[in-house]
Amino acid sequence: MSILHTNPPPDLPQIFPGKITTNAVYCPQSQDNKKESLQTQYEFLNLLRLRHLHWMNSTVDPEIEQLHLNIAELIQKTTDQYNHLLRALEDQRYEE
Repeated sequence: MSILHTNPPPDLPQIFPGKITTNAVYCPQSQDNKKESLQTQYEFLNLLRLRHLHWMNSTVDPEIEQLHLNIAELIQKTTDQYNHLLRALEDQRYEE
């Protein structure tokens, strides 16, 4: 059996035949789905950041407190980038 006929490992993403991927960038519905997905991810990350801040305040171990703070700060940097991307996508939509 040739390697071309074997199934890919289950942890690799699969591309299904017939799915149009090249025009997804130009499809308004696809852009809306992308923005909705990014917004959902942003909200989840923000919730996670708030939980780490809460957990930070509920521990008595200074090392664990610092770890929670470091994680919350990293998540804040990430959510700032999400917010910037969402604004850029919104601005791009109005320019079109």
